Amino acid sequence: MFDLAIKNGILVSDNSVTRANIYIDGERIGAVCPPDENYDACEVYDAAGRYVLPGLVDAHVHFRDPGLVHKEGFENGSLAAACGGVTTVVIMPTDDPMTDDPVTFREKIALGRRSFVDFGLNVIVGPNPGDLGALAECGPCAFELFLADVPDHYRIADAGQLLTALRAIAAVGGVAGVTPMLDSIIRTRTDELRAQGRAAPLDFAASRPPEAEALGIALACEAAILAECRLHIRQVSSREGVDAVAAYKERAPGLISAETLPHNMFLNEDHLRALGPFAKMAPPLRLPEQGQALIAGVKAGALDIVVTDHAPHLPQEKELGRDDIWKAPSGVPGLETLLPVMLARSLGGEIDLTQMVAALSTTPAKLFGLFPRKGLVAPGADADLIVVDQSVRRKIEPTSMKTRASSTPFLDFEGAGTIDLVMLRGRRVVEDGMPVGDPCGSFIRPVRQGQFR
Repeated sequence: MFDLAIKNGILVSDNSVTRANIYIDGERIGAVCPPDENYDACEVYDAAGRYVLPGLVDAHVHFRDPGLVHKEGFENGSLAAACGGVTTVVIMPTDDPMTDDPVTFREKIALGRRSFVDFGLNVIVGPNPGDLGALAECGPCAFELFLADVPDHYRIADAGQLLTALRAIAAVGGVAGVTPMLDSIIRTRTDELRAQGRAAPLDFAASRPPEAEALGIALACEAAILAECRLHIRQVSSREGVDAVAAYKERAPGLISAETLPHNMFLNEDHLRALGPFAKMAPPLRLPEQGQALIAGVKAGALDIVVTDHAPHLPQEKELGRDDIWKAPSGVPGLETLLPVMLARSLGGEIDLTQMVAALSTTPAKLFGLFPRKGLVAPGADADLIVVDQSVRRKIEPTSMKTRASSTPFLDFEGAGTIDLVMLRGRRVVEDGMPVGDPCGSFIRPVRQGQFR
């Protein structure tokens, strides 16, 4: 006898939309059957024609824990994830201290005892990586390299340092995540703009032009090919970036993957102008046609996944940039808006529903070694499920959000769906939109299986 049967739902996977009954046995999926095939279960949940999706896997989040928990912490950040239908997060290493060795890695795992969702961890690698064997043994999902926006002793400053770091990552069978914006262009543009006294929101966008992204992507891809290192490009935000990724993926199949973000896909400079510091993020919001290029890139497969880059700051910190955009920190929350924004655009015909599930769940699990435990509704997979009432349309507003940021650049944006049930490894964590029970998330160690595909 199974523990729970979820019946009469519409199961949406990365390759099909079909009616199905789903049976849960402990922490795992026990069976997935046609609606007329039934087994005994201790409890039955009637999905009543609603969508049933695999729990979302957000492969790029910042929980600000340790050291910056006034902005966000494991507990409320993971609660925001759960309420947004994100059952697995992969956490970036840019906290205080940064996650850069086995000690800080184990300390962050311990902090995860407060998590409502499962989590993987990334580590940061600087220009002098040395032997990464001990760090690899800890089980990071990716080794992160930054070409800008980190302290100088972590920043990869030139091609030689990049090649050295990628070779060290390849030697331990790791995945390199590269944030590609070139520091030299950012610094030059920023210095010019500030010298002219320019401090409006669009001036920040002007400091990070598409060519800085495209050139960084080209450098990273060339170096990855030479190092024979699996590479994931972070935060693609421009047509130029999409074109660069597409060209290198064609040249080196299976070696390179890339991500983009909902705010860069669906918001633009008008939102930055209107919301000011509350829409300041890096990379910045751009012209509408740049967002259209990102949507096209996802549909064409040049961009593999959609992530949030959930990076919250308190409202009072953002307000510092009201009259001087340079004073505001970069970053916005995204975990609670990911699904309603993406589902609204999918139901509107911009992105196929199965491709949405691939980009938000199945493919990120594959890229970072979490598949088939995550990103899949099939026997043996973790029972991470969300039930969504796709008939609902609602305006996005921040008053009910769990993130400490208490704001969203998607203010008044029309979202789709209400999340009626979220299950993590067979346990209810959200029901009827409300959190249920105590934190039960766990650290997930990736399994490496050849190339990305």
